[in-house]
Amino acid sequence: MVGESRHLHLPKSSFVEFWSEAVVIIGAITDIELISELKFQPVQDKESLIKEVLKSRDECIEESHQMFVGGMFQLFLDQYGANYKNLPADTQKNIADARNRINA
Repeated sequence: MVGESRHLHLPKSSFVEFWSEAVVIIGAITDIELISELKFQPVQDKESLIKEVLKSRDECIEESHQMFVGGMFQLFLDQYGANYKNLPADTQKNIADARNRINA
């Protein structure tokens, strides 16, 4: 949710090793700002990780389009959160259209 803050307590050893990738992934597909006091090593090949994430995102967008075409508007909307960024214009249009159809 917009403006929502969550606090989780996890064992540092099981969390920190994945944190640097999580920061890159979340930053690549959402406008969520992660704030952390953890010290961690940056991702070695950030550009490759972003490229991989965006490729997966694009595949998911294509699959969700089939839901939209099939009239599964709520299922289509469930594929997207409020914080997604840089979605293609046609996907943004379909999101608005699906919301209108559900709320009609």
